[in-house]
Amino acid sequence: MKIKTVTVEIEQKAYDEIHHALKKFGANEIGGILIGYKMAENHFAISEATVADDTDSFNLASFIREPFKSMKVLLKSFKMKRHNYIGEWHSHPRFSLYPSAYDIKTMKGILADPGYGVSFALLIITKLHNGKPNMAGFLFHKKISNFVQARISGIRDDKGRIDISV
Repeated sequence: MKIKTVTVEIEQKAYDEIHHALKKFGANEIGGILIGYKMAENHFAISEATVADDTDSFNLASFIREPFKSMKVLLKSFKMKRHNYIGEWHSHPRFSLYPSAYDIKTMKGILADPGYGVSFALLIITKLHNGKPNMAGFLFHKKISNFVQARISGIRDDKGRIDISV
């Protein structure tokens, strides 16, 4: 497979949504979906990060995302902004910023689910470090058997840019 670089930028609003959720839920795992749009060939922006706080079902190592709320947010984004599903994010407040076996199974399940209709999905795992989100990104693609770890080019001025080589 030819090496390409895919760039995913995290816009301020999405970054702030993740940062606020990390502070609010502290030692409990929390997450949600990433919504964004294509800026150019192999260049995407994450404009919104939802927070799965509607079920009150989260703890040290897991949370439950209520699917109907997420679908409602996605449909609204599709209609109003021509945005798309980019992937998932969640925290590992007490664990490494690396996907668990369950995380990998979930992401592969999303790719296999025709309801999502996607060929790739980004997973961002994050936790607070010195009061700011420390993030790691992982690209899952239908044509890749496992996943590709993203190279985070740095969080500057509370903005993020993730470069992924595939």
